[in-house]
Amino acid sequence: MPRRATAETIDRGTAQTRARLRGARLHWPPEGSDEQRLCFLLGDVAQIIKRTRFPANGAPADARSGWPEVVRDWHGYGWTQATATPEPPTKREIDLAETVIPWLYFVKQPRMRAVVFARALGMGWRRVGDNVGISHETARYLHRHAIDQMLCAVKKDLTISSVFDSLTGKLNAA
Repeated sequence: MPRRATAETIDRGTAQTRARLRGARLHWPPEGSDEQRLCFLLGDVAQIIKRTRFPANGAPADARSGWPEVVRDWHGYGWTQATATPEPPTKREIDLAETVIPWLYFVKQPRMRAVVFARALGMGWRRVGDNVGISHETARYLHRHAIDQMLCAVKKDLTISSVFDSLTGKLNAA
């Protein structure tokens, strides 16, 4: 017998659909070790950056209209498949990204930072290795050591450590 839809199941389904379109994860804070929680947090920050709208050339235009871009192609009017653009990040999500991104600079080697961020973007190990120019096993090794460096630096500084614990949902046992 089919289940009958109630207001609660419809609301839950709508919230899950919205969260999926935003790229958000539904189960926050994550369970597991500090390394897993940091990787989870970096993945969320990478999704926030993906949804952030930047100008085409990386710099804002001097004078620009608030109107949408003019479509100058005959394919633009119903000839191609419509795509939904992701919802822009909220102020809270941008604050989260601004808090977490400087933590990448606790890792001294640029190659290790590149591996960590590529992995946060959701790339597989072989693709990360190909992009950085190393083997996938070396990419795993560098990622593990970079996450350890970040955690050591975060835990040394008490102010950042409390921010990490509050962001990942871990209560401080003071």
